[in-house]
Amino acid sequence: MPTTELEERAAAADLEAEGLREELDRLHAALDNLTETLDAAESEREVAKGKVRELHLLLDTARATEGELRRELTVAEHEAAALRRELMQARTTAEIRGRLIDQIVGARPWRRGRAIRRAERVQSLLAHR
Repeated sequence: MPTTELEERAAAADLEAEGLREELDRLHAALDNLTETLDAAESEREVAKGKVRELHLLLDTARATEGELRRELTVAEHEAAALRRELMQARTTAEIRGRLIDQIVGARPWRRGRAIRRAERVQSLLAHR
């Protein structure tokens, strides 16, 4: 996979993880708010029984959403880490190949065959990873 595509995918995964973190923070704030509202409503039970039931459902929904967001965040973070590892591997491979090419180009004419054979061996090792 090309390095630029890996960079783009890693950046996109990082952005998605950041967005999920922000959404999780907003959800936590909403959960705190819902908990406070629920406490206030329970003190006025006779007047607000219907509202308490609504808030319980909302709180349950928010908790379920929190669980889903946590799972999505975990997946996004794992994907971002995997893409960063793949990007690092691609960059390292590109750097090795660049050095081999530099060695071939910089070799004296009677040593180029040796440099080319070495490059072929290294390429063979890189291909088996």
